[in-house]
Formats: sequence, structure tokens, C-alpha cells
Amino acid sequence: GLHWKKLLLKFRKRFHAVCNCSCSFCSMCNHGNFDYWVVKLTSTGGITWQKSLGGSADEENIEDGGTGQLVQTPDGGYIVSGFSKSNDGDVTGNHGNSDCWVVKLNSSGIIEWKKSLGGSLDEGYYSRIIQTADGGYCLVTKTSSPTN
Repeated sequence: GLHWKKLLLKFRKRFHAVCNCSCSFCSMCNHGNFDYWVVKLTSTGGITWQKSLGGSADEENIEDGGTGQLVQTPDGGYIVSGFSKSNDGDVTGNHGNSDCWVVKLNSSGIIEWKKSLGGSLDEGYYSRIIQTADGGYCLVTKTSSPTN
């Protein structure tokens, strides 16, 4: 309906979004509360593929305040960063309340790898990621965990 069309128009500008969706709305199940919802669109706005990533708690990658980032990689895939409060579903290795969660997808939206990074408190808000010359990635994010 009209709500879905408005969301797609928003996605055409951003190419990705976070959604708290139900199976009947998204035509796919999310894993819990908020998930990363990556949608690849054609140049005319048709959905090529969509992927819900997360666990039973909150995962967020993009908000109006700029929580995280999605970057297309040279191999045609995508890397997405943000935060996760889960330790189940697609998310493993949570270190505290919320961790910075980085997911690498191939060009078809299949998970190639994922990593939870953090300390005992909150990480992952306002994360930015770039690909380095050696093919790796450099990530910067906010942390509230104490350093040792």
C-alpha cells in the first residue's frame, strides 16, 4: 500500500534501512525487535534482494542521527556497521550491553562474515567503516566501556 511505497522511496535514497517489521509487512521475518534490514534495489526501485540481520534484541545501523553505515565493497558486496544488543540469531560474541556489529555480505546478500566488537558497556553508535588499501577494513565507533 501507500506506506510501503513511502518506505521504498526512502530506501531508494539510502539503499538500506533498519526496520522493526512483522512478517506480514516485510514479506520476511526479522529476528527480534529491531534488525539491520538491507534492501538492494534496481535503478527503478524494484527489490533485487533483501536481508534481515540480527538476533532477539536490538540491532540498528541507520537512524536520523547516523548510527552506522553501509558501504559497497570492490567485490560487489556490502559491509554494514552499527550496534547489536543480541547474542543469538546472526549475532555471536556479544561482549556487553551493546557492541559494534560489522557484517560483510556478498553481492547476493549472503553473510560472508560477521564480528562483534566491544567492551562491557556500549559500543557501535556512530560507527564509520572504510576499506583499506590492503583489502581489510578500518572501523571507528563510539565507546562508553572503560579501557584497561
